[in-house]
Amino acid sequence: MVLPVGTWTITAKKFGYQGGQGTATVTDGGTTTLDFVLVPQRRIGIMYDDHGNPLQAALEATDKYAIAQFNGNWDDLTAQMSNFDAIILSALPFESIEPSAQQFNDLLAAASAAGTGIVFMDNVYGYNSPSVYAAPYGVSLLVKYTGDPSTRAEPGFCFGAHFQEVTAKHGITRGFSVGDIPQTNSNTCAPFSTFSGFSGTTVGRLHTGYGVPQNTWGDNLAYKITDAGTRWALMAAYAPIFGYEMGWTAAGKQIILNAVFWASTQPLSLAITPNHGAVGSSVGFTGSGAPANAALNVNFDEETLATTNANAAGGFSGNLAVPEAVYGAHSVIVMTPDENFAGEQSFGVVASLVLTPTSGPPSSGVGVAGHGYPSAAFVDLSFGSVGSGRALTGTDGSFVTTVIVPTVTGGDYFISGLNLGTGASASAGFRVIEQVALNVQVSVGTLHFRGEVAEFYVLVTGQGTMRAATIETNLWGPSGTSQALVATEVAVGLYKATYTLPGNAATGTYALVAQASVSETFLTGSGSGLATFLVSPTLTGQNNALLSIQNDIGQVRTDTGTILVDLNAVSASLTSIQGDTATISTSIGTLTANLAALDTKISSINGNVATVQTSLGTVTATLESLNGKITTIQGDVATIKTNAGTANQQLSSLQSSGGLLAMSSASVAAILSAVAAVFALAAWRAARRPKP
Repeated sequence: MVLPVGTWTITAKKFGYQGGQGTATVTDGGTTTLDFVLVPQRRIGIMYDDHGNPLQAALEATDKYAIAQFNGNWDDLTAQMSNFDAIILSALPFESIEPSAQQFNDLLAAASAAGTGIVFMDNVYGYNSPSVYAAPYGVSLLVKYTGDPSTRAEPGFCFGAHFQEVTAKHGITRGFSVGDIPQTNSNTCAPFSTFSGFSGTTVGRLHTGYGVPQNTWGDNLAYKITDAGTRWALMAAYAPIFGYEMGWTAAGKQIILNAVFWASTQPLSLAITPNHGAVGSSVGFTGSGAPANAALNVNFDEETLATTNANAAGGFSGNLAVPEAVYGAHSVIVMTPDENFAGEQSFGVVASLVLTPTSGPPSSGVGVAGHGYPSAAFVDLSFGSVGSGRALTGTDGSFVTTVIVPTVTGGDYFISGLNLGTGASASAGFRVIEQVALNVQVSVGTLHFRGEVAEFYVLVTGQGTMRAATIETNLWGPSGTSQALVATEVAVGLYKATYTLPGNAATGTYALVAQASVSETFLTGSGSGLATFLVSPTLTGQNNALLSIQNDIGQVRTDTGTILVDLNAVSASLTSIQGDTATISTSIGTLTANLAALDTKISSINGNVATVQTSLGTVTATLESLNGKITTIQGDVATIKTNAGTANQQLSSLQSSGGLLAMSSASVAAILSAVAAVFALAAWRAARRPKP
């Protein structure tokens, strides 16, 4: 430009940028260059502002926005949609031009194509007003032309100041916590409206009252991200009309600014999996449309949980863990640090319970940590069908308490928590493992002997029934030393341990200690038992008799009962045989045994002495002591039957110093018959011989 000589203040302006100023000194014939760096602003189109343009003034005061007003020029706004980051659809009662359904649908389509956000405002005299329909607000047009929201309501004027309840964390409610109810308009006659049946997510509920909230009217704040990625913010009761915006409080203005800022953020494509879950669960995200290689913040609501970077094509992906948060809708947001670009998806936090421990006996305490419940709300707890008190959540929807396990049988149960107001509920499994004291009875007898194979029994019962258990048995001797024994199961709950007392075992009192433990799915228990017995060095005076032998183990009958004795351990040896009774010498005394018990067999006979083989060794005995008898004679061979068995022997060898071996009557008759036959034959021959 050409300017007269002098010093000039130059201002540079362009729609969508903050203005810039600089000072230039112009000299005669000279050229002065002045550089400007203009900071981009968010470009906002407003369809109807109240007289005095209060919306424009509030936005421009932040220096973040460039504003263009459209007063009923619906087609112009649609044609210029790509020039705006967001538009605001408000109205002036009795002074507005309503678009046709085609014009409104064309505007929505243009916004979707351009990625332009929309702030839909609402107030009295809208569609289906009980007074008169005279203001085509954005929410009214949605109800009329799309049926989403399905309805709107206008209670009217003068119900007190406005109070905004925050029901969910979102960019629109930024700076406030769930449960907050700040005053948003101090004018006690300010009009308002509400809506219901919206397909998006509600984040606020309107209250009115004098000084404090007294009446609750319904939903008035909500958002939606359309399939095309366009951001919609719905704001009933916030449209400025009739100058009532003069009562906007700082909180009211902040919510309006939040909504416009959120709607005007350039959308990034973002998908998350899953779209609901418990605190601590993992959420995966993928997206596109970010500036190449841009740094990105990963947010859950307003909290930055992580950072990542887009690739050269603007794509990005990652995971986040759901932080502590209240029940209901939240936002997963991936955005540039300056928040000019952001992708957002709704994520529903569900209630959850964490138990510590997850199993235990009746009457024990269980730590219960609740997450994802409503803020400052009561949660009714139960163990199975048994009520277990209630807990009060903190502002973040969490609580920690203790539940006492009721007296129930072992099994799997659920500990549950329910907030009646919202229906938020969760359950976690708990295994009840009963603990029982086992009754352990030990049976060992009263008296045992060296070399005896002792059998000990252990009976385990619990809750009135025999129980399969793990058994540990230890035998304690008089010297205080112990030896572990192996117990084997005889039947369920009945066990046997066998122990062979050494031949040199110490005499005195022994104790068998049995310890039993049970570890079933729903039951644990333990117990112990003890029994004592005496060990005697000998069997003297017991009238002992060896009844049988099997694998070197002898069954011995005593005055106190039948016992098993390891014959090797007591150095058993056969000393003599008399009749059918054998005498056995052992280290614990003398035993007698019937020869049948010793598996006797005559191996040879020499004269009247027989060599007898037994299970305890070989011994010699006279045939007379064995009650030997000749039962048959065949030629010069006699069959001899004794108490130790039967043997064959030549008659010539059966002579003894004491006389002939006893014979049976049959054998004697046979001999006499033979002699008679000899004499008869001799007489016949003599009769036939010729006489001289």
